[in-house]
Amino acid sequence: SFINKVARAVAEVYPDVTVNAYAYSFAQVPPECDIEENVCIVFATCNEDVTDMLDTTDDSPNQWDFAHLQDWQMKCNNIVTYNYYGCFTPSAFFERPIADKIQGDMQYFAAYGFTGLMPEGVADSPLSDADAWAMNQLTFWLYGKLAWDPYADVEALIAEFCEKVYDINAESLKYKGEKPAIVDFYADWCGPCKMLAPTYEAVAGKLSD
Repeated sequence: SFINKVARAVAEVYPDVTVNAYAYSFAQVPPECDIEENVCIVFATCNEDVTDMLDTTDDSPNQWDFAHLQDWQMKCNNIVTYNYYGCFTPSAFFERPIADKIQGDMQYFAAYGFTGLMPEGVADSPLSDADAWAMNQLTFWLYGKLAWDPYADVEALIAEFCEKVYDINAESLKYKGEKPAIVDFYADWCGPCKMLAPTYEAVAGKLSD
């Protein structure tokens, strides 16, 4: 393949240099030939459903990504995963509860000796990166912690984060109501938000007293 030709040419002049190649979209499918030892494959999980583990056995879009990832593992010992944990269009408006999914993925990567991780970040956010980083700070913090220790206690990490960042004893964060409250984070452009609006209004009517 072309990447092998490049890798061999680089190795002749720079024997300690690694050549990176993306396995993305149509290039997710590995070639029939073997891969040179100085090639690092950056595998992008571009079809991934982040509500499920990458190595799921369920009927999930992840089966496509995982099957090709396993094929690459048979051909290359130097693989970096390109993840999309922080990359989704409304990332500046709400955060997704995907800590368990991230931990499951990290445990798989550690068990099979993957070379490293490369996060997509917040490239698909309609607003500034700063808005998305602020909204998803807990997810990104957990990602960093679990990358170092995939078997860490997620609940303990969340508690540590809340204590350091929010201080649950702060007066401004204490709920002073006597009844349970529902907080709805709503956006006018959000289809699911509009679908749920009548349900929230009905609940609000029942709890208004």
